[in-house]
Amino acid sequence: MSKTSFAELNDKADNVDDGKTKEAPTEATPVETGGALVEQDAGGELSMTNQQLHEAGLAGDWTQSDVNLPRVNLVAKTSQLVDEGFTPGAIVLNKEAELVLKDTPLTVIVLNAIKQYQEDVPWGEDRAPRVFNSEDELEAAGFSTEWGSPNLCRPMAHITMLIEAPEGMDEKHEELFPYEFNDKLYAMAMFTASKSAYKTMAKEIATYAAFAQGSGVWTTAWNLTSKLRTEGDVSWFGPTLKRAGRIDSELLSFVEGVK
Repeated sequence: MSKTSFAELNDKADNVDDGKTKEAPTEATPVETGGALVEQDAGGELSMTNQQLHEAGLAGDWTQSDVNLPRVNLVAKTSQLVDEGFTPGAIVLNKEAELVLKDTPLTVIVLNAIKQYQEDVPWGEDRAPRVFNSEDELEAAGFSTEWGSPNLCRPMAHITMLIEAPEGMDEKHEELFPYEFNDKLYAMAMFTASKSAYKTMAKEIATYAAFAQGSGVWTTAWNLTSKLRTEGDVSWFGPTLKRAGRIDSELLSFVEGVK
């Protein structure tokens, strides 16, 4: 089996910018540690990626670990992105383009989602969390998914999506959207949903897949929206993902040609 690290895939990308106020922990992207490798069939997705890269002019043994997808971030109130001029609550692509502000839906098409489990590291502890591919794997390492466990692991999902460029986007950011269909521009990017974002994004996708009668998750459009959430005296910006209706046959053909 060939192994692909999502930490490698995203060049050890920074944490998802979905943090809470009062110095509460942010919802972090995984870091490659002991078990943080995603296994994929060498005859499936990886070989297809290798073929695509060869057709694009590259030679050698290329895999997904060589592909650096841009990330989608939500701008936390106290994040470095605010210091760089981004609006709190905005959805940002690649830490370069501010796409939409809070409460404004962004149209996306989910291509796939891969589930892992991440160690719940106590806030303020200066070490990387361990990441596992399955409950069996984390239990073998002495961890648990039971709430209150001293060795708690939480589920998270790496969601690859096509993002439709919003109207009014600055032209200087069009290069981040290399795909064009029917006069609309699209970008492929990744969002890692963990903690509260896992429920509002990953579970929505899984619920749709469970009742999609064999249709792929990419057959429908979704609205990705940043919302201010409050729990006691703590508030933070979190993502929500809601279905926006089936895409038509022409757009579906385009999506299946890209994914």
